[in-house]
Amino acid sequence: MVKTGEINGKLTGAVLSTTALAVPYNPDVFSEAGVSEPLPEWTWADFEQAMLTIKEKTGKYGYASDVLTDTNLLNYWVRQHGVPLYSEDGTKLGYDDDQIFIDYLNMLYRLTKAGAMPTADEWLQIATAGKEARPVVTGDAGAMFEWANFGVIVESVNPNLKLVTPPYAENGTKALWIKPGMFFSVAESSKHKEEAARFISWFINDIEANKVINTERGIPVAAKVKEALKPQLTKQQAAMFDYLDLAVQHAGPISPPEPAGNAEVTKAMADQINLVLYDRTTPEQAATDFRRIANEILARNVAN
Repeated sequence: MVKTGEINGKLTGAVLSTTALAVPYNPDVFSEAGVSEPLPEWTWADFEQAMLTIKEKTGKYGYASDVLTDTNLLNYWVRQHGVPLYSEDGTKLGYDDDQIFIDYLNMLYRLTKAGAMPTADEWLQIATAGKEARPVVTGDAGAMFEWANFGVIVESVNPNLKLVTPPYAENGTKALWIKPGMFFSVAESSKHKEEAARFISWFINDIEANKVINTERGIPVAAKVKEALKPQLTKQQAAMFDYLDLAVQHAGPISPPEPAGNAEVTKAMADQINLVLYDRTTPEQAATDFRRIANEILARNVAN
């Protein structure tokens, strides 16, 4: 985690907390559908079959999550193939095989057409209601993708959600990454660098300070602090702690920071997903167009 705060070999930010991508799921919905709860070694085939079965047996969404407004799920999907979403220098996409994106689009298409996943229009309506009203929380869907602290955020509404690692690709590599929750930095122009450094150290390492913060910023990076907080954790906070211990076992190196132009690339991804889901283009053409548009965006931003 220390390395995530480095740029060109120099420490520019001290990590306060950690998190990771997860699959929060509603065990009651899985039980209602007669589907076994997922295990950390589950595959995308297992995932898709479970989501389809939930829809078939209960009429509810299997998978209800946002696939349009950020690239984290796509990044995870790409990383399973041993490559990052973006090249190291941020000038182009980091994968060369368009079949990777084609397979991703095909899975989303199958789930949407089966009614096991909300359409883009349905998701926009869901999103306006806030996290506490997500279908997984209310018992109207089986699973979603989010950061590991999602259960903590919605605990007052549903304290019984569980977390599992995202599915594996067949013969895929470890694709999770442990993400910094936030950084602390001291300005070069500061007249009180030593005092600022001591303050940061207090925030990170002081047990009493962290009992007050109480995981609000994610799981503390200092092991002694993490252990000291365990007796006061709520059910979902404890689940988050346990999940990060599990996620570390399934994680590889963190990808480089998102390059300039990431927001534009995200929009290009969303546009192509929508075109496929609404039968306006094929996954093959969408993958070709996404590569062209994304690479143009990234090259332009680097040049500027």
